[in-house]
Formats: sequence, structure tokens, C-alpha cells
Amino acid sequence: MKQGSWQSTGGFLLAAVGSAIGIGNLWRFPALCANYGGGTFIIVFLALLIPISLPLMLAEFSLGQKGGGDIPHCFAVCGRSKAWGLLGLLPIGAAFLVLAVYLPVGGWISGFMLASLRFAPPAADYFSSLSLISPYSMALLWGFLLLIALTIGRGLTEGVEKLSKLLIPILFLLLCGLAVYACCLPNSDSGLKMLFSFNPDLVNSELLTVALGQVFYSLSLGMGINIAYGAFLPPRFKLRLCATLIAAFAACSAILSSFIIIPAATAFNLPLQAGTSLLFVSLPHIFCQIGGLTGAVFSALFFFLAFIAAYTSACALLEVCAAPLLRVFKRPYAVAIAALTVGAAGTLQAASFAAQGQIFSAFDNWAAHILMPAAAWTLCLFAGLVWREGFGKITRFMLAFILPVLILICLML
Repeated sequence: MKQGSWQSTGGFLLAAVGSAIGIGNLWRFPALCANYGGGTFIIVFLALLIPISLPLMLAEFSLGQKGGGDIPHCFAVCGRSKAWGLLGLLPIGAAFLVLAVYLPVGGWISGFMLASLRFAPPAADYFSSLSLISPYSMALLWGFLLLIALTIGRGLTEGVEKLSKLLIPILFLLLCGLAVYACCLPNSDSGLKMLFSFNPDLVNSELLTVALGQVFYSLSLGMGINIAYGAFLPPRFKLRLCATLIAAFAACSAILSSFIIIPAATAFNLPLQAGTSLLFVSLPHIFCQIGGLTGAVFSALFFFLAFIAAYTSACALLEVCAAPLLRVFKRPYAVAIAALTVGAAGTLQAASFAAQGQIFSAFDNWAAHILMPAAAWTLCLFAGLVWREGFGKITRFMLAFILPVLILICLML
């Protein structure tokens, strides 16, 4: 069931980086950074990043590489029993729920990006009208989904890999450029001092738990993306080096996002709260305060950056959802079925958000706090105790004993 291979190591690396850099790095990491001591949080996050994320990323990539198919197939092959394939339903469920949340968010980002092209930043209350159910908001949601489906319909190598080679370098150029501009804003000094400060007295169990959870969140672990991408890897691929580079690039994107958002927020005395309010209320307010053409350009570039992050991650999530259907249907039909199904769930999400219902937050919570940790926990135990191939003794020990305990701690605290 081997699906082919990536055209180049660089193409795979950029595609995997794009899948890891999602909206969470833009709206969650900066808020946590601001609320947990700035530089203190960054240092603790970096200290946990490689030793915690590397074994799990290696397990995910190796599982896909060995199985060479969809996620349940990979578990069944590596576990030498079809029964193990049931474990693959957890990451697929997490990917489906996260993608259902991504669709309205991607539509809103597209709306802000287009509105910024009118030579003036969108009004601070633009989101209150854009988030309502209307023909325009639905066109944005389904247009965003159509773009993703067309990309995945061409296959990972022909679609995602080629576009990632173009978009991911642009994403990092935008991150660097916008970070420099935000740090040069008047009255941004207090934000910079926060980012460069370290206070060991702030390091406690709560900060460690939050930073550990952000490690899983920043690298999109537990959603099966790395397994799906690993299915396209050739044998004897340098997985450890690539996993290290992916983690490093994802961390850089999160930190650079903080250097954009925190200095800009402190320059205009705005609070930072993770989620849609940060991305679609607080930041547009900042762009309006900057005003004029400069504010419009800053707004357009930032939301184009957010669009790239949402688009590349959403492509990976749709691949996870569509891959099992490839056993029965050709790729265009499998992608269409998966896209229509998740599109219906995304429309439900948008309607719930507009009505101030609980479905939007429920989907996000189920994915982030139940399915993703459960998928990561079962993968660790499966790779460390059942499969046990392709890993050194230290990696197996981490997967079998250390990481499962840490994941349980994150769930309980």
C-alpha cells in the first residue's frame, strides 16, 4: 500500500514545517507567553521541546514510513494485527474535529485579509459582522475548503510539497519582517523587556504543565499528520535530523509570533487572551490604531501570514481524514467525500459560534484535551512496548514510560 515518496528532502521538510505551524502558534503561544512570564515561559518551553517532542515525532514518522498507508493501516502493519488498526481512529477523530474548527477560522482570516486590501485596516468591530452566518461568510468558509481540497486532490507531492516550497519561506519572511516592525513601534519597550526577562521564581508546576502542553500543541502532535506524511518517506531517511529541524522551525515561528503580538499589544495597552478574540478583535484594534495605509499593510501582511499557517495545516488535516477512503475510492473522490463531510461540520461550527453556542468550543476542547492527548498516549505505548522497532534504548524508554506519564500529568492538571 506504499503511496509513493516525496520529491525531495527539502520539500518534505517544508511541508512538515507547514503542517506543524498552525493557528495555535499565532493565537495561543503569545498569550501564554505574556501570561507566564515572557522569556521565562520561552526558556522553559525550549528546554522541554526537543527531549519531549523528538521521540514522539520519530515514532509518528517511523510508523508512517513502515506502514506506507493510512493511519489504521500503519498501526495494523506495525502491530502485525488488524486489531491494532483501531488505534488509528483516535488521531483521525482529532484531525476531523480540529479541521472543522479551522474551516470557519480560515474563512474569517480570508475575510480580514481581503478587507485589508481596501487601503485601510478593517474596523475594530468587523469581526462581529463577519462571524455571523451570511452568504459572504459561507462563501469564505467553503472557498477556503475548496482551495484545500483542490490542493490535496493533486496528492501531497504534487500539491502540498510544491506549494510549501513557495509559501513556507514567505511565511518566515513575513514573521521576521512583522516582528521587526512591531518591535520598533513606540511604547513597545515593556513588551520587549517581558520577552527578554527570566525570573526563576516563576517556574512552578503550573508553568511546566502549560509549557509541556504547548509543546504538543505547537508541533501538532497526536493528530496523525506526521504518520500521514511519513507514509510518503523512502526507506533509510534521516528522520532524527528532520524531526529536530521541524521542531526548531515550529518553535521559531511561535517565538517570532510573540515578538509580533506582545510588543504591538503593549504599545497600545491591549490585553492578550488566547483564541479568536486575540486574532480577530485585539489585533484588528491595533491595526486601526496604527491607521492609514501603514495599518492596512500591516493588517494585510499579518492576515496573509495567518492564512498561510491555516492553509498548510488544514491541508495536512484533510489528508489525514481522506487517506482511509483511498482504500475504496480514487483520490479525487476520496478527498471530495472527506471535504464535504468536514465542510458540513465546519458550517455547524460557524453557526454555533454565530449563535454563541457551545459546539465551537466543545469541538476544540474535545480535540485538544481528549483526542489529541489520548492519541499521543496510545502511540507512545504502542511504539515503546508493542512495535519497538527502529528506536534506540533511550527513545524506547522515553516512549514507553516517560512520555505517557507526562501526558497523563497534562490531562490531570
